[in-house]
Amino acid sequence: MRIRGVNQRTMDAFTAKAIYFISVAYEKMGILTKIRPMMFEAYKDCCLHQNNIGQATTMNIIIRTYLQQNLYEQARNFMEKTTFPESVSNN
Repeated sequence: MRIRGVNQRTMDAFTAKAIYFISVAYEKMGILTKIRPMMFEAYKDCCLHQNNIGQATTMNIIIRTYLQQNLYEQARNFMEKTTFPESVSNN
């Protein structure tokens, strides 16, 4: 992703929107599960850059990919090992 190298607070909302629209496109094509590795990478980047809205967005997409394949245990494990960001408002 092109946004990956940018580290500016003003880009956080745009990054989250881009991640969301990418996931919607993959879901419409019926291949949402193929995006999971990219979402884990995006989640890691959002955590490192303290992008709360990006973290929340990618967490929801990752959980959604698990649920689409009926991988309830993996979804539960992911939710237990991560923490939803405290504040997802613009700082």
